[in-house]
Amino acid sequence: MARSGDREIDRTITKNLHRLSKYGVLMARPGNEIAGHQLTGKRAVVATVHTKKPPASVPQGEALPQSIGGIPVDVREANAYQRLRAIDPLAAEVSQTYRRPEDAEPDSPLERKLPSGELLKNTRNAAGRLQQAKRHKLIAGVNFEAESERYSTCSAI
Repeated sequence: MARSGDREIDRTITKNLHRLSKYGVLMARPGNEIAGHQLTGKRAVVATVHTKKPPASVPQGEALPQSIGGIPVDVREANAYQRLRAIDPLAAEVSQTYRRPEDAEPDSPLERKLPSGELLKNTRNAAGRLQQAKRHKLIAGVNFEAESERYSTCSAI
């Protein structure tokens, strides 16, 4: 569920997609600013990049702005799941369906894919979409019965 002020930050993101759509930027969302590995208590635009680089090594035209409309921009490096989701959303959903509970990714309802700006699909219904894919044989080459059996009988993967 979106927090108060998130809709305003989301509007700022959609109005400034051109400023956030840089090489290597995968997505943007409302979130909390982190500085020095600590939460600052400020709301921010969180830009997720494929690989984070030191500010000095980023060419001037490719750097993200420090703030947009008075809202700080916090740059974070993508994890493996976020990188996979950027290139193969269905595979990312499968990985979340068969994940260990402690590896669950938090849902961010206002997370936007860049450069298009479209909202990312909510992964809460991944299991339902996977069941639908099974029925329609949308994922070629996957033996769902064997995979389901494998993951339901293993307790320590």
